[in-house]
Amino acid sequence: MVDHVRVAVRPMGEEDLELIGGWLLQPHVARWWRDPPDEQLAAIRGRVRGESDCSTRMLIVTEGDRVVGWAQWYWWDDYPQAAVAVGARPGEAGIDYAIGDRAAVGRGVGRRLVGTLVRQVRRERPGAGVLVAPEATNVASRTVLELNGFHLVEVRPVASEPTDDPMAIYRLDADEIKIATSDDAEAIGALLDRFNREFDEPSPGPQALTARMAELIESGDTDVILAGAGPAGLAVLRFRPSIWTSGNECYLAELYVIPERRDLGLGWAIIHEALEQGRRRDANWMSIEVDEPDMAARHLYESLGFTNRSGGPDGPVMFVYEQEL
Repeated sequence: MVDHVRVAVRPMGEEDLELIGGWLLQPHVARWWRDPPDEQLAAIRGRVRGESDCSTRMLIVTEGDRVVGWAQWYWWDDYPQAAVAVGARPGEAGIDYAIGDRAAVGRGVGRRLVGTLVRQVRRERPGAGVLVAPEATNVASRTVLELNGFHLVEVRPVASEPTDDPMAIYRLDADEIKIATSDDAEAIGALLDRFNREFDEPSPGPQALTARMAELIESGDTDVILAGAGPAGLAVLRFRPSIWTSGNECYLAELYVIPERRDLGLGWAIIHEALEQGRRRDANWMSIEVDEPDMAARHLYESLGFTNRSGGPDGPVMFVYEQEL
């Protein structure tokens, strides 16, 4: 398995169709993509050209600089008959994927691809649920779904599929995202304690953190965003009146997602909600401190518009200094 090579997606173009047409004839692809290859390619071509069914996002999958497959995703609401047949909930997305390059099979591409697709879905609709129905005998597809946190709903035939064989219907539940109250202080304290212990930082313990967070939330200058079952992640926001405007300044003091829920768009959804909450509380800007080597966090913040440059993209780099008192 080559986990260090990045798996990404880009929009599909007409220049990709010849390659996909060849892949559709490959036994390891044709086994699961049951419609006649020429019909499938015609449908894909129509979507790429915008001539038919523009609701499905058509994507090319890359591993590093190599094209290795294709994928698509859509909102089940746009396909009501298929949604009823598979049992989709309102607001859920569907994803389909294929590793066309036989040499890329067995390299962990599928697992990373599913995570990439979920993140893309949730950047359009933070926290959205995802429902997928591979064939029940497709062990590889079922495995990569389970590795990404999907759970099996049921196994049965699906009327909208081109086969009467049973499908394994998997769901990644929608993530509830909410503003915490002091009643949530115990869950917040447990997450913050787990956060520091994971990174070998000192912690006063969950009980002390529970009491402190309840106090801070009640004071009105601290908000906490909770997300996912458990909960699985949080953001702690601290507010203070601005000197230069009549609004507030917001400091993103903590952001944490438990390891088993990372790489599925939960952190992005939490930050998205944190920004909305800052706006609701009349904050003029939000600041965050990030360690230089933490590239994952830096990419996340930059994708949401944060910058470490003063006055614009070509401005000087901003630094944070601190001293214990």
